Amino acid sequence: MKLVHLIDNLLKFFEDDPEYKYFTLDGQTTILDDYLQLRPEKAELLHQHIQEGWLLIGPWFILPDEFLVSSEATIRNLLQGKRTAREFGNKMNIGYLPDQFGHIGQMPQILLGGLQSTSRCAY
Repeated sequence: MKLVHLIDNLLKFFEDDPEYKYFTLDGQTTILDDYLQLRPEKAELLHQHIQEGWLLIGPWFILPDEFLVSSEATIRNLLQGKRTAREFGNKMNIGYLPDQFGHIGQMPQILLGGLQSTSRCAY
């Protein structure tokens, strides 16, 4: 419910303060699915703010811990985030990975394949 309140308040900030234009959902898209299960009437408003670039989503489905999952899971996570973001019209086109423990060696290649709009990865 804290997440629902956060998004509710964020949408109100966007409405009340036109100078407050940019917010990132921590590089994830799963938040949108969770929120819309409880607030389906807000779908159009979310789409609008994402398409206008006010609300930044993705590129991940969930923010990964790179050392706890397989490479396959990391790639599938990125591809699912890309699919979900496409449903909303826009995704951050950066490799958003705030991880204090470092990154796996193949992350640049994974991001190159997963962030490109013309990715050759099948999904």
